[in-house]
Amino acid sequence: MCATIGTTSTTVVDPLKLLCEIKKDYGIWVHVDAAYAGGACICPEFQHFLDGIENANSFSFNAHKWLFSNLDCCCLWVKDPSALTNALSTRPECLRNKATDTAQVVDYKDWQLSLSRRFRALKLWLVLRSYGIDNLRNFIRSHVKMAKDFEQLVSMDERFEIVALEISLWCVLGFHH
Repeated sequence: MCATIGTTSTTVVDPLKLLCEIKKDYGIWVHVDAAYAGGACICPEFQHFLDGIENANSFSFNAHKWLFSNLDCCCLWVKDPSALTNALSTRPECLRNKATDTAQVVDYKDWQLSLSRRFRALKLWLVLRSYGIDNLRNFIRSHVKMAKDFEQLVSMDERFEIVALEISLWCVLGFHH
Protein backbone atom coordinates (compact mmCIF):
# COMPACT_ATOMS: atom_id res chain seq x y z
CA MET A 1 0.00 0.00 0.00
CA CYS A 2 1.30 3.45 -0.82
CA ALA A 3 0.18 6.17 1.56
CA THR A 4 0.94 9.77 0.75
CA ILE A 5 2.04 12.77 2.74
CA GLY A 6 1.95 15.55 0.19
CA THR A 7 2.65 13.58 -2.94
CA THR A 8 3.79 15.65 -5.91
CA SER A 9 0.80 15.50 -8.22
CA THR A 10 -1.92 16.50 -5.74
CA THR A 11 -0.27 17.20 -2.35
CA VAL A 12 -2.89 14.93 -0.75
CA VAL A 13 -2.24 13.65 2.77
CA ASP A 14 -3.60 10.22 3.61
CA PRO A 15 -4.65 9.18 7.15
CA LEU A 16 -1.35 7.42 7.77
CA LYS A 17 -2.10 6.18 11.28
CA LEU A 18 -5.37 4.56 10.16
CA LEU A 19 -3.80 2.96 7.08
CA CYS A 20 -0.95 1.54 9.13
CA GLU A 21 -3.46 0.04 11.58
CA ILE A 22 -5.29 -1.65 8.70
CA LYS A 23 -2.07 -3.09 7.31
CA LYS A 24 -1.43 -4.98 10.56
CA ASP A 25 -4.49 -7.17 9.95
CA TYR A 26 -3.39 -8.10 6.44
CA GLY A 27 0.42 -8.11 6.60
CA ILE A 28 0.65 -5.42 3.93
CA TRP A 29 3.86 -3.49 3.24
CA VAL A 30 3.16 0.22 3.67
CA HIS A 31 5.32 2.68 1.77
CA VAL A 32 4.88 6.38 2.54
CA ASP A 33 5.33 8.69 -0.43
CA ALA A 34 6.10 12.12 1.00
CA ALA A 35 7.77 13.24 -2.20
CA TYR A 36 6.70 16.86 -2.13
CA ALA A 37 5.42 17.93 1.28
CA GLY A 38 7.55 15.53 3.32
CA GLY A 39 10.19 18.22 3.57
CA ALA A 40 7.72 20.39 5.49
CA CYS A 41 7.87 17.86 8.32
CA ILE A 42 11.17 19.35 9.44
CA CYS A 43 8.94 22.03 11.01
CA PRO A 44 7.51 20.89 14.35
CA GLU A 45 4.08 22.32 13.54
CA PHE A 46 3.74 20.00 10.52
CA GLN A 47 5.08 16.82 12.11
CA HIS A 48 1.59 15.63 13.05
CA PHE A 49 1.31 14.48 9.44
CA LEU A 50 3.82 11.78 10.40
CA ASP A 51 1.56 10.30 13.10
CA GLY A 52 1.65 6.55 12.55
CA ILE A 53 4.94 6.58 10.61
CA GLU A 54 6.46 4.16 13.13
CA ASN A 55 4.22 1.45 11.65
CA ALA A 56 5.21 2.08 8.03
CA ASN A 57 7.73 -0.16 6.29
CA SER A 58 9.37 2.49 4.14
CA PHE A 59 9.32 6.24 3.68
CA SER A 60 10.67 8.50 0.97
CA PHE A 61 10.73 12.21 0.26
CA ASN A 62 12.46 14.28 -2.36
CA ALA A 63 14.85 16.82 -0.90
CA HIS A 64 15.11 18.40 -4.34
CA LYS A 65 11.48 19.53 -4.16
CA TRP A 66 11.58 21.78 -1.11
CA LEU A 67 14.95 21.64 0.58
CA PHE A 68 17.22 23.50 -1.87
CA SER A 69 18.86 20.34 -3.18
CA ASN A 70 19.23 20.20 -6.90
CA LEU A 71 17.38 17.61 -8.96
CA ASP A 72 17.55 13.93 -8.18
CA CYS A 73 17.94 13.84 -4.41
CA CYS A 74 15.49 11.39 -2.87
CA CYS A 75 15.75 10.20 0.71
CA LEU A 76 14.64 6.64 1.44
CA TRP A 77 14.21 4.97 4.81
CA VAL A 78 13.42 1.28 5.12
CA LYS A 79 12.48 -0.37 8.42
CA ASP A 80 13.87 -3.76 7.37
CA PRO A 81 16.63 -3.40 4.76
CA SER A 82 16.75 -7.17 4.28
CA ALA A 83 13.45 -6.90 2.39
CA LEU A 84 15.34 -4.97 -0.28
CA THR A 85 18.60 -6.86 -0.17
CA ASN A 86 16.88 -10.26 -0.32
CA ALA A 87 15.02 -9.21 -3.45
CA LEU A 88 17.66 -7.13 -5.22
CA SER A 89 21.03 -8.48 -4.14
CA THR A 90 23.41 -10.13 -6.55
CA ARG A 91 26.53 -11.84 -5.28
CA PRO A 92 28.66 -13.03 -8.18
CA GLU A 93 32.25 -13.81 -7.26
CA CYS A 94 33.59 -10.69 -8.99
CA LEU A 95 31.54 -8.44 -6.65
CA ARG A 96 32.24 -10.25 -3.38
CA ASN A 97 34.43 -8.70 -0.71
CA LYS A 98 35.25 -9.45 2.90
CA ALA A 99 33.74 -6.26 4.32
CA THR A 100 30.34 -6.96 2.74
CA ASP A 101 30.40 -10.70 3.46
CA THR A 102 31.05 -10.03 7.16
CA ALA A 103 28.49 -7.19 7.39
CA GLN A 104 31.12 -4.60 8.26
CA VAL A 105 29.72 -2.24 5.63
CA VAL A 106 26.38 -1.58 3.97
CA ASP A 107 26.71 -2.43 0.30
CA TYR A 108 24.06 -0.23 -1.30
CA LYS A 109 24.37 -2.01 -4.63
CA ASP A 110 22.17 -4.65 -2.97
CA TRP A 111 19.37 -2.13 -2.35
CA GLN A 112 18.52 -1.50 -6.01
CA LEU A 113 18.76 -2.90 -9.50
CA SER A 114 21.90 -1.10 -10.66
CA LEU A 115 25.25 -2.13 -9.25
CA SER A 116 26.39 1.33 -8.26
CA ARG A 117 24.92 4.44 -6.67
CA ARG A 118 25.50 8.05 -7.44
CA PHE A 119 26.65 10.12 -4.48
CA ARG A 120 23.48 12.15 -3.92
CA ALA A 121 23.85 12.46 -0.16
CA LEU A 122 26.53 15.13 -0.56
CA LYS A 123 23.96 17.47 -2.13
CA LEU A 124 21.72 17.29 0.90
CA TRP A 125 24.59 17.39 3.37
CA LEU A 126 25.83 20.64 1.80
CA VAL A 127 22.35 22.18 2.01
CA LEU A 128 22.01 21.21 5.66
CA ARG A 129 25.46 22.56 6.51
CA SER A 130 25.00 25.77 4.49
CA TYR A 131 21.50 26.77 5.60
CA GLY A 132 20.98 24.97 8.90
CA ILE A 133 17.68 23.68 10.22
CA ASP A 134 16.39 27.08 11.38
CA ASN A 135 16.81 28.70 7.97
CA LEU A 136 15.27 25.72 6.19
CA ARG A 137 12.27 25.82 8.52
CA ASN A 138 11.85 29.56 7.97
CA PHE A 139 12.01 29.01 4.21
CA ILE A 140 9.20 26.45 4.34
CA ARG A 141 7.14 28.62 6.70
CA SER A 142 7.48 31.55 4.29
CA HIS A 143 6.11 29.37 1.48
CA VAL A 144 3.19 28.31 3.64
CA LYS A 145 2.48 31.97 4.40
CA MET A 146 2.57 32.79 0.68
CA ALA A 147 0.09 29.95 0.04
CA LYS A 148 -2.26 31.29 2.71
CA ASP A 149 -1.97 34.82 1.28
CA PHE A 150 -2.67 33.49 -2.21
CA GLU A 151 -5.72 31.59 -0.97
CA GLN A 152 -7.05 34.78 0.61
CA LEU A 153 -6.57 36.74 -2.64
CA VAL A 154 -8.29 34.06 -4.69
CA SER A 155 -11.21 33.82 -2.27
CA MET A 156 -11.77 37.61 -2.46
CA ASP A 157 -12.02 37.61 -6.27
CA GLU A 158 -15.48 36.52 -7.47
CA ARG A 159 -14.02 35.37 -10.79
CA PHE A 160 -12.37 32.46 -9.01
CA GLU A 161 -13.61 29.61 -6.89
CA ILE A 162 -11.56 27.33 -4.69
CA VAL A 163 -13.12 23.99 -5.54
CA ALA A 164 -10.62 21.48 -4.22
CA LEU A 165 -9.07 22.90 -1.11
CA GLU A 166 -8.56 19.43 0.33
CA ILE A 167 -5.84 18.79 -2.25
CA SER A 168 -4.16 22.15 -2.09
CA LEU A 169 -0.81 22.90 -0.55
CA TRP A 170 -2.21 25.07 2.21
CA CYS A 171 -4.61 22.32 3.24
CA VAL A 172 -1.80 19.79 3.29
CA LEU A 173 -0.07 22.02 5.77
CA GLY A 174 -3.14 22.44 7.93
CA PHE A 175 -4.84 25.61 6.75
CA HIS A 176 -8.55 25.50 5.93
CA HIS A 177 -11.24 28.00 4.96
